[in-house]
Amino acid sequence: MFKYPSVRTFTSQTQPQSKKILEGYRIIDASRILVGAFGSMMLADMGAEVIKIEQPGMGDETRKWGPPFRGKDSTYFISINRNKKSITLDLKSEEGLKILNGLVSKADIFMTNFVPNQRSKLQIDYQDFQTINPKLIYASVQGFPQKSIWENKAAFDLTIQAMSGQMHCTGDPDGSPFKVGYAVTDILTGMTLLQGILGAIIHRERTGEGQFINTSLLEANLFSLSYVVSSWLNGQTEYNRMGNSHPNIAPYSVYRTKDQDFIVIGVATDSQFEKLCSIIKMEVRDEYKSNSLRCKHRTQLNAEIDSILIRDWIKVDLIKAMTEKAIPFSEIKSVKQLLEEPEIASMGMTGRVNTDKYATNERQYLEYPKNPLHFSRSELSELKEPPLLGENTDEILRELLGYNQEEIQNLRSKGVI
Repeated sequence: MFKYPSVRTFTSQTQPQSKKILEGYRIIDASRILVGAFGSMMLADMGAEVIKIEQPGMGDETRKWGPPFRGKDSTYFISINRNKKSITLDLKSEEGLKILNGLVSKADIFMTNFVPNQRSKLQIDYQDFQTINPKLIYASVQGFPQKSIWENKAAFDLTIQAMSGQMHCTGDPDGSPFKVGYAVTDILTGMTLLQGILGAIIHRERTGEGQFINTSLLEANLFSLSYVVSSWLNGQTEYNRMGNSHPNIAPYSVYRTKDQDFIVIGVATDSQFEKLCSIIKMEVRDEYKSNSLRCKHRTQLNAEIDSILIRDWIKVDLIKAMTEKAIPFSEIKSVKQLLEEPEIASMGMTGRVNTDKYATNERQYLEYPKNPLHFSRSELSELKEPPLLGENTDEILRELLGYNQEEIQNLRSKGVI
């Protein structure tokens, strides 16, 4: 296995730095759907070799989560599986487990989102791999905290948003609770797991020790609610649904203009509020003198601002005036509208990779949001298209584990791969 020099002795004068921070690390990703895939994609972006374990025949469930599709796979799957390899493997078979053990013996990190009783049943728990690879970093995730009464209970992004308090404070106060418009729990949990993996890598480089890392959707989501949770734990105050308003800042909401368009205005300081009032010709009355007073009179304040904007301001004029006074604001855009803005396009936040596997008559490329990390002395991986189901099976078995073609064909005929 690849081993970087200890971080305690490394200096740029004595040892050249790798172009990619995780170059040389190998990840075996046996997770399915979104949480693990998002985390392993970030690792692949930083240069790690990621081998994705998929079920023969079906593959990762997200391959079918469409429309829209490109070729046989959904754009959902394509979004989180770039820069990876795919091997199909029946983990329930004796030969499949033997292959997985072989891969784990040559890996730095193993990832899974099987619940504890499934990991135990499949013989893929941390204890099962420790003797094979004592330096292995084993990263696992499930819906609820491990060692809790619900550790084996099924969970999805939506159910955790509902349970964690997130939906309770999201939505119209007079209407239904809303989930966040994308799978925010899964993404946040994937990032949390990624942080644990990077921390464990540092620990291993210092001590030579592998370890077990675990988190859950509920823990990660509750942790991300931050000041919402603190409001109850430390202030005995619950956050309730407030639509687009903020419980601690005012004015901070969505407003309508004279031409029946929407604009977001967020004012966090007294000086910003005074500037806003000078623009829209609104009196700074005593009940609006401080943020705490503005929060107390939020309903009245929002109604007054809305009334003035609907009566006096078209959006383009308001944007110009607020830009000149440095008031925080934004139009409400779709992803399409955002990425078609010339100013946004000039920022280079997306990248293309040519593709034969996912080509259409109109497009012979895939396009991605680039990894948002920027390093002064390291590169990110060049974008590569996701693997087709089992695309790298033969290559991995042959090159990593030494199987010959006859053995590979025999495994395929048995349905192991």
